[in-house]
Amino acid sequence: MSWLPQLSMGGKQFAQGEKLTSPVFALGGRSGFKLVVYPKGESESTGGFCSAYVQVPSAGSYQLLLTVAGQVRKLLHTFSEQSLIGGVRDFVTEPNNFDHECLIELLS
Repeated sequence: MSWLPQLSMGGKQFAQGEKLTSPVFALGGRSGFKLVVYPKGESESTGGFCSAYVQVPSAGSYQLLLTVAGQVRKLLHTFSEQSLIGGVRDFVTEPNNFDHECLIELLS
């Protein structure tokens, strides 16, 4: 899946703790995934970093390849019904802009 956050930002300047959520998308034939990006980092992140999380449609173990602002990370996470979101608080140094597309791939 490919998503260009810059199109959803509409020129808005984000503060730390403010998020941007992708439209719902499908991976591996399963619908209900979302990508959640905090351009200036979530409230508990280290200053100067953006945060990136994946919301999954159901509990289980997922192996995902996530690219944000040109930085690639492999996420291995077991999600429970109580917490269907997981990711990296300090994913990448805060980019000057989000003109790079975000990519996500379901590995298993």
